[in-house]
Amino acid sequence: MKRTSNRIALAGLLLFGVLPALSYIVNGALARRTERQLLPVMQRIADNDLRVVDITGRKASAGMLYVQNAWQRLNVVELRVTPRDVEVRGDTLHLHLADQSDVYQGRIMLADIEQVVRNGRATTLRRH
Repeated sequence: MKRTSNRIALAGLLLFGVLPALSYIVNGALARRTERQLLPVMQRIADNDLRVVDITGRKASAGMLYVQNAWQRLNVVELRVTPRDVEVRGDTLHLHLADQSDVYQGRIMLADIEQVVRNGRATTLRRH
């Protein structure tokens, strides 16, 4: 009887103590890494100097809304899926969307967006 209660106590400690602690440590490390990677991208988005959005992946074709902000004050990149890769080169925001679900993708509102390239097909936006 004593061995059974010791095993139950050990299993409880593992389930409610060790596993949540490991999860907290791993999630914290992933959050810090994501912050280091995305902070420069977010700064460039805030600088209002991006003219081209280049999106690749299955999600790049339909459902994404691209908006030129007429007031040139607010830049928003609101994605419903996590991109596999995000990078800014020159005046181009590159996004690779690897998600395979049928979830609505989101919207990209940049003050001076002029062109959207989706899987190699370019669309020039009219200026307001």
